[in-house]
Amino acid sequence: MAALTDSTEAIVARILHTVRDSARDDSTARRIALALIQEPITEFSQDEQYGALTEALGSEVSLSTIIDLSYVPSPPSEEEFRAFLERVRAHLDANRPWPTPPHRGLDSRRWPSEYANAAVVGRIGLHIVGVRNKVKYLFRTEDGGSGRNVLLLRLRSGDEIALVTGWWSDSDDLAVLSRDPSRPANEVLQALIDATDFTSEDVRPYGEVGASES
Repeated sequence: MAALTDSTEAIVARILHTVRDSARDDSTARRIALALIQEPITEFSQDEQYGALTEALGSEVSLSTIIDLSYVPSPPSEEEFRAFLERVRAHLDANRPWPTPPHRGLDSRRWPSEYANAAVVGRIGLHIVGVRNKVKYLFRTEDGGSGRNVLLLRLRSGDEIALVTGWWSDSDDLAVLSRDPSRPANEVLQALIDATDFTSEDVRPYGEVGASES
């Protein structure tokens, strides 16, 4: 029996973990499908998520063993898990063509190596919690004891950016770094605003004073 690929197992585990001890009805399947379309799992595209469901459902692997169910009072059966994933996939099909998500989370392990030449293009005058609520993805604390928190995003425009706390010793603003230093800063910042719930008051060009520190 062939094992699932690592990416398929990661995607399926994320979905099943969400519903391990909650309702697995059709409305939940639809909600999960829409979330996969609008806010793909970090580092995966919509097509990769769909492909993972197809691979998992076509395999003989016991999907109910992918996640730990030992602490769930009434764990779902293999058949229940598979039926739920079938409904999720059906809702993905029903919502084609999929719109390009405004932004996607990227694996934080890309930092800092892939951002060695990144340019600081802006600053965000919000607390990290407020920023997280605007983008719906989680920050990761940087290794090495710096205390910085990092979130990597790919915007609908194709720009790859990093949002970083603790960049300046004299400000609580978050730094916005563009992986492509040749991109005009104003275009990157506008792409960030267009792809998130940030406003032009939240996101300011690097060097501009007056960003709020709420």
